[in-house]
Amino acid sequence: KKSGYKAIIECGGNDRAKRLSENLSGEGVIATESDNCFSPGAYCASGYLTRGFILHDEKLAVIGTCDVFLSGVKEKFVKKKRNDTFNAPEIGDYAVHEVHGVGIVRGMKRISSTDGTKDYVALEYAGGDMLYVPVEQMDRLTKYLGSDETPKLNKIGGAEFDKVKQRVKESISRMTIDLKKLYRDRAAMKGFAFSPDNDLTKEFEDAFPYELTEDQAQSVAEIKKDMESEKVMDRLLLGDVGFGK
Repeated sequence: KKSGYKAIIECGGNDRAKRLSENLSGEGVIATESDNCFSPGAYCASGYLTRGFILHDEKLAVIGTCDVFLSGVKEKFVKKKRNDTFNAPEIGDYAVHEVHGVGIVRGMKRISSTDGTKDYVALEYAGGDMLYVPVEQMDRLTKYLGSDETPKLNKIGGAEFDKVKQRVKESISRMTIDLKKLYRDRAAMKGFAFSPDNDLTKEFEDAFPYELTEDQAQSVAEIKKDMESEKVMDRLLLGDVGFGK
């Protein structure tokens, strides 16, 4: 509150908002149970948002439902999962709305209606048309991650974005057919079968100065099993920094 930020926790329901507000109050944290967030402070709202985001220029921090409630999210809300590396678009960024296509984020706007006053993300489209997306529907937006060239803005209600999505679907369908044929051909191929470990191999492994982790040992065993088979091996081994690869 002292920093001037509004922190909105989207709880995914009125009961959860009330319960979280009470729990935070018990810990000495004031978080008002309300969907009308006017002044700086913390709020427990009833909306649903998979993951949160921060708009520093607007001094707005929205905490997603799944950021707070690790389990028990109502199934009706979990229609699809987004990658955890999702980048919330910021003011001035190009963003893609899952229905209307590419627009530019112009900022936040507070709008009053019969349902109360809420904050909306303002998107500008072709022809200067504006679309206002409620903050609880931010999961419908993704930051534009195309080429370095400036993207063309779509027109609200136009058919262009639908045509683009259809072309992408057709391209993916063709790619799927090609991949299926590729894997069919690979499955029919006969590969080279290596012989099982012998005494020299075991002696070489015993000279390794470090003890394998459980995951390393499992990976080695699985790869050896594949190599001893006549089936063409199709395996990718990944290791993150700090995980003993």
